[in-house]
Amino acid sequence: MSTNSVLIVAILCNLAYQAIILIIVWLAYFLNFQDFMVVMDKFYWFNFGWSVLANSLAIIIGYSIIKTLRQK
Repeated sequence: MSTNSVLIVAILCNLAYQAIILIIVWLAYFLNFQDFMVVMDKFYWFNFGWSVLANSLAIIIGYSIIKTLRQK
């Protein structure tokens, strides 16, 4: 598997993870389990983008290390 395909899968998985968390928070709010709701302002989108980028880069670095160690 190439590094590019791992990057694409990592980004898609991170986006799905963030979406699932957001859905759970919204459900908890609408079912009155919590009193606060996520505000989607510029700080939310900045943190969202940073989280996806950082997690994807960590996965790529880990994949590259494992790939290098297996070749030796």
